[in-house]
Amino acid sequence: MINAPQYREISFVINFLGGFFLCTSIVYFLMDLNFHSESEILQKNALLTKTNRELDRFVYSASHDLRAPLSSLLGLIDVAQKRCSREEVDYCLLLMKDRVHNMDLFIKEIVDFSRNARQSIKKEQVVLLDVIQQTINDLKFGEGMEQIYVRLDVPRDYLIVTDLARLKMVLQNLIGNAFKYSDPQKENQEVTVRVLLEGETTRIEITDNGVGIAEEYHPKIFEMFYRASEKSNGSGLGLYIVRETLARLNGTIQLKSVLGQGSTFTIWLPIQTS
Repeated sequence: MINAPQYREISFVINFLGGFFLCTSIVYFLMDLNFHSESEILQKNALLTKTNRELDRFVYSASHDLRAPLSSLLGLIDVAQKRCSREEVDYCLLLMKDRVHNMDLFIKEIVDFSRNARQSIKKEQVVLLDVIQQTINDLKFGEGMEQIYVRLDVPRDYLIVTDLARLKMVLQNLIGNAFKYSDPQKENQEVTVRVLLEGETTRIEITDNGVGIAEEYHPKIFEMFYRASEKSNGSGLGLYIVRETLARLNGTIQLKSVLGQGSTFTIWLPIQTS
């Protein structure tokens, strides 16, 4: 039998070990909680720094891009008022219309940027071929676009679950750029849209044989307000919005382009957005 002193010693050891393991568990839990809290704070601080930096750049560039066409409009109005020739006035009106059109596109991009940042994901089943075909139809009949041949390699009933509005935004930007930067010097101007299944991921390729993008511009092409060419009349927001929108959909994008030969934008999207 265990006598009283032995019982007290055993009880002491058991209680001591139990208390030791309990204290160790509590300390480990608090350290783990503190580590994750610090990591979360650091991530939020990094995101806040990125957001503030982009907001500063956005305000500066947006104000410039809005003021520039307004100043141009005022100048054209002044010129038109001093002209007597109907042809000269009509030419000024044509230029004014172009400036207003550019401002309208820029405002649309600002709205797209705001919606992507603030609105929650709305998941629904999407037939890719239908969305791609609708996007092409919306863009194909623009001025100078009728000579571009579009080839589709998309399975008829290919389905994904994603945010339809955001997907349309991505496709309108990428397919629109393929049309916009076609090469009029080439006899056959083509745009190809191809959809492939890669495991649990959908791969969408948009290829053109247009003017292409010089290699030195590739690393910055998705930055906010970046223009690869002085000839570009866009805001420089389009591809930035595409990248940020795909990030919200758990997708990615890659560019391959050769100056004078054309470009391929490849996007990867999960079959079902989480």
